[in-house]
Amino acid sequence: MKFCPECRSELTPRVIEGRTKVACPSCDFVVWGNPVPVAGVIVEYDGGIVLVKPRAKPTIWALPAGYVEDGENAEQAAVREVKEETNLDVVVGKVVGTYSIRRPSKALIYIAMSAKAIGGVLKAGDDAKEASIFSISDAVEKLRGTTAGKALGSYLAYESPMQETI
Repeated sequence: MKFCPECRSELTPRVIEGRTKVACPSCDFVVWGNPVPVAGVIVEYDGGIVLVKPRAKPTIWALPAGYVEDGENAEQAAVREVKEETNLDVVVGKVVGTYSIRRPSKALIYIAMSAKAIGGVLKAGDDAKEASIFSISDAVEKLRGTTAGKALGSYLAYESPMQETI
């Protein structure tokens, strides 16, 4: 963003509360860069963990996840995203953790939740190229080095009744 959306003046860097932000020198509009919430879901299904290959990144496996839309809370987004990506109906359990993700275009806050499948038949939906069930050890390996992998590790350490040696 180069110009203020309020008054159209050119935005300039300004230190606010010890951090450099882009701000308007005319009307005090500030680009805060607040993170966008994302719901990530650890779905237990048929003795394993559900992973998807997102259409946007079809070479990687990920937890079902997506943006929290206006008017939704994170749990509602989790239920919706799992349905859209896997065709499964779930009941959300606990929040496993929150994780900050910094991308070049935006900051995200990844809210990881546990869920149990209560209906539906697993198949890739509109947002996923593939959807599949993995053993815990295979899911850990597929997600290694990712935010979803950190969330799954926390889940396995503290929450899961599916405990097994990894």
